[in-house]
Amino acid sequence: MSARAWALGVVALLAPVPAALLWGHQYMAGLIAGYALWLVVAGSLPAFVAYKVYEAIEWVVWRFRRMRPANR
Repeated sequence: MSARAWALGVVALLAPVPAALLWGHQYMAGLIAGYALWLVVAGSLPAFVAYKVYEAIEWVVWRFRRMRPANR
């Protein structure tokens, strides 16, 4: 790995620490939330993308059905 990759890794691991200070006396909760955020995003992003694909397919079907004379 290059030095730049190592530096980015260290920054990614340490970034939640100062951000957790914004939580005040609930610093530990902010620290846990900072590290858990990426797990939640990684888990929910594929579901969101799949839903948007489904929504687009539904829209296309709806448009084609409206174009048919029998459905006007």
